Amino acid sequence: METDPKNDDKRNPKRALRNIDDTYILDTAAGIYKPKAEETEEERARKQAGTNRRTRFFTDPRTDWRPIIIATFLSLLTVGLLGATVHYARLQWREMHDTAVAAKASAKSAQGAVTLARESTNLEERAWLAITPVKLSFPSYENRGMRDPTPVEVDIKIENTGKTPAEILHGKTRLQIIPADPPKLLQHYKLPSFDYSPLDRGAGNSKTVDTPILPPNASITIALTDNISRGDFLDYWPYKTAIYGELRYCDVFNEQHWINFCLEYRGGTESTPPDLSQFTSCKGVPPRKNGMDTTTVHEECMR
Repeated sequence: METDPKNDDKRNPKRALRNIDDTYILDTAAGIYKPKAEETEEERARKQAGTNRRTRFFTDPRTDWRPIIIATFLSLLTVGLLGATVHYARLQWREMHDTAVAAKASAKSAQGAVTLARESTNLEERAWLAITPVKLSFPSYENRGMRDPTPVEVDIKIENTGKTPAEILHGKTRLQIIPADPPKLLQHYKLPSFDYSPLDRGAGNSKTVDTPILPPNASITIALTDNISRGDFLDYWPYKTAIYGELRYCDVFNEQHWINFCLEYRGGTESTPPDLSQFTSCKGVPPRKNGMDTTTVHEECMR
C-alpha cells in the first residue's frame, strides 16, 4: 500500500511535493509533512523590510559607500565654487574701493589746486588800500605866541594800490592831540583813545569815509583838524599827534576786507620843523587797531 503522496519523488526535489494546501509543508530533511506554523508579526515585518531593501534603487547603504562618496564630492564641489565666488567678489569690491579712494583723493587734490589758484588770483588781483599823510600843519615852538587855541591840521590820502576797484568803501578817521603826562616827561607814553565821536567844540578831528567805488591807483583825501590850547602847547611841547581810522570795503570777488591804521608823530626839539616822514606806526597798539585782514580769511561781502 503506497503511503507517499502521488508523484512524490524524494530523490528528485524538483518533483517532490512541497506544500499541501495552506496547512502543511514538506520537511525535506525528515521526509515528512508537518503542519504549517503561523507566521508571527515580527517575521512578516522582517520579510517586508528585506523585500523593501531589495527593491530600492540603490543597494543597502550599510554595504555600498558610493552614494555617500558622490554626495560628499558634490557638497565639497559646491562649497569650493561658493568660496571661489565669494573670493572673486571680495577682490572686485577691494578693487572698486581702491579705485573710489584714488578718485576721491584725485578730486580733492584737483579741488585744492583750484582753490589755491583762485586764492592766488584773488590776492594778485584784489584791491589793497594804503594810508599816507600828505599834509601837516604843525605849529613849531616859535609859534607859541599864536592865538588860543592853536590848530593842528593833517591830510591823509587813502589810495587803492590794487589791480581792481574797491567797492563800498566806508569807515571813520580821527586826528588826536595827545599831550605827555606828567608834563615834560617824554618817556611817559600815552595811547590814542580810539574814540571817533566828534568834540563839542566843533573841531573837525573826526571824519567819516563813504565812497561807492575807488578804482585802481585812485585815491581820496581826508582833511583832519584838531586844536591844542596855548597852555598845553607850552607845557607839553613836544606833544604827540596821532591819526587813526577803521575802514571796510569789498573787492570784485565779493569778499569783504578791513584795514585799521594808527600813525603817530611827535614834534622834535624846539628848532626841528614839522616832517611828514616822522609819522610812524603807533607803538603799543594791538594788531586789531593797526593792521588788516589776513589773506586766509574770506568773508562774504555785505552789500
